[in-house]
Parts: sequence; C-alpha cells; structure tokens
Amino acid sequence: MKATKKIVGAVAALVAAAALSFGSSFAWFAGNGAASATGISVGVAVPTNLFIAEGIVTSPSRITGASLTFNDSSATLNPSTLSNNGGSYEVSIPDEDSWITPPSFDGAGEAGRYTDVGSIALNEDESANGHDLSDYVLTQRMTLMRKESIYATYMLSATVTITGFAEGDNCWKFLRFAFFDGNFFISSGNLTSPSDDGSFVLPFTLYTDARDYSPIQLVFIVWFEGTDPDCINANALNMSELNFSILFSATPY
Repeated sequence: MKATKKIVGAVAALVAAAALSFGSSFAWFAGNGAASATGISVGVAVPTNLFIAEGIVTSPSRITGASLTFNDSSATLNPSTLSNNGGSYEVSIPDEDSWITPPSFDGAGEAGRYTDVGSIALNEDESANGHDLSDYVLTQRMTLMRKESIYATYMLSATVTITGFAEGDNCWKFLRFAFFDGNFFISSGNLTSPSDDGSFVLPFTLYTDARDYSPIQLVFIVWFEGTDPDCINANALNMSELNFSILFSATPY
C-alpha cells in the first residue's frame, strides 16, 4: 500500500464506517518509580459495507465481521519508547529499572542506555531479553475492507476520541498511540490540552488510494512514552476509566 497522498478537493459524503472502542479501568501504582496501568478491553462494531476481521487476514472471504471484542484484564502498560527498525518498531526501556523525573538521558536507541524489550511487526510481536512485550505496549491487529461492486478507490480515515480523564489527571501528556501497517507509522504525537468536557479528538487520514476488495491490515498501538519528562506518577494519580473510540470512515476519492 502506498503512503498517504495529499488530499485535494472536497470529501464526498460518508459511505461506510467502522467503529472501534475500548474502555479500560486503569490501576496506577505510585510506589514503583514510574507510571503503569493494567486492564484493557476492546469492542468493535462495523456498519454498512465496511467489514472487519480480527488479526492480519489476506483472504477477502474471511473479512466479514460486523463486530469484534478484545478482552485482556491482565494487560499491563509500563513506560517504554519506540523506534523504527525498518519494517518493525523496536520497544525499549532504560537500563535502569524505571524512568526517574526527569529522564536522566535523552535519545531513544543510544548504545548502552536502553534494553531491548522486543519488536512490533505487522503479523506478530517478539519479546526479548526476558521482557514480555505486552507489559509495555497494547497492540490490536485488525483487517478492514470495503466491498463495493464498482471496485472504486476510496479514502480510509479514522477519528480517535479519548475520554475518561479525571479532573487533575495529566497522563494524556505522555500517552501515545499509532496506526502501523507494516510500512508506515502514523502517530498522534503529543496530545494537546483536552476540550471542556475532558475529551480529545484526533483525525487521521490513513490511505487515499484504498481499493474495494483489497484488505487493509493495521496494528493499533498504545503506549506511555517514558522519555517524556511528564511521565511520572504525580501526573497519573487521579486516573479514571479511560476510553478510546475509533471511527473508521471510507469515502469516495
């Protein structure tokens, strides 16, 4: 799949959408020198003619789902950092047990400074050096496909809405998430200040050259960026239930 093209002209009306949401009750631990969280569940619903399948699927006949559910009550997120390693994303942590405020060093990947936790590829995760990758990143794999009879080109977009931050909680400052398709990594970067209701809404253009009956394989990744100076317990002590809602849309292009 090609990289996202520049979008020119008006976008036509919505013709298909897939909604992915997951609600999480996060438990924060103040005694370990770094922010951490546990407990994640994911629910997916797909209306109209945009279909979804769990995992990385290549056969169009298997991409027929109207809903998906991911549940992992024991999932853990501890601070980490990600770097591109040509076709996968390396997850690493400092040689020390945890990040201290502020981080005592900069630059992910510095020799002798970081320990390899594992890598995130399109089809699988790989743990390393005695670490379990799932303790540091949430990865959810999915395959989407539109099935219009005209075999047209369409634009696949996603709007990510994050809610559930308690008043005074600042973990959004070091929360990161991204879509990865095996070639390209489309990240949200730093979140800006929340709206009046405490939510964040971020739009993504994933592809402008998607085609009917061509599977689109994605990994949705969530992590806490440990090299961010704001990644400290003091910014996460008031954590409430955190909810992600992802609305995929397919429009003619």
